[in-house]
Amino acid sequence: PLKSDRADVEEARARLLTWDLRLAAASADATLYVLWENALLRRLAHGKIERSLADDFAARRKDVLVPALTRPSSAWFAGSPARARDGLMLAALADAVGTARARQADRVPPWGALHAALFRHPLAVTAAARSRFNVGPFERGGYEETVMSTGGVDPDRSVGASLRVIIDVGEWDRSVATSAPGQSQWPASPHFADLARLWAAGEYFPLPFSDRAVQANVE
Repeated sequence: PLKSDRADVEEARARLLTWDLRLAAASADATLYVLWENALLRRLAHGKIERSLADDFAARRKDVLVPALTRPSSAWFAGSPARARDGLMLAALADAVGTARARQADRVPPWGALHAALFRHPLAVTAAARSRFNVGPFERGGYEETVMSTGGVDPDRSVGASLRVIIDVGEWDRSVATSAPGQSQWPASPHFADLARLWAAGEYFPLPFSDRAVQANVE
């Protein structure tokens, strides 16, 4: 197996080997994995693509990573492909450790601390306005390649579906939905941000369809 001559990188490698493979918001190992994956893609792209385009390529073509690493070839690696692949994996892990340490000094932060959703209002231009109009941030598990996809690192770069709907065509009133941040656009309304926590947790509210069900749920 690969081993690093740097103690901190070797510790990170050992952590990834025992990681439960879940991108949970509370998991620091998940942070290591995502930062490592991103570093792998950047280094892989930088080796073959003009540097000004490499980062954009890495952000859009994650599908090339696993085939390139599991079947190393001269298409991606110079010299001995397997040896070059091994070196890239350790170098990228060192990048990940450095990025993690730069964010939180002596320890790797949990994934949710980096992967949070903030609903940023266009009027939130001062501290007081941000407090009044912005909703969140909400720490999220997963990322763009998982169920309930939310992409990006840091609150201001997260993207994902703000509306999800599950329709029961056999019994329409059993349908459910989740939306965010709320139904009202007025910050003083109790419904301005009341759906955001449900959305962040992956929970749903009833989506009544028939007149009877609508009347039973109306305010």
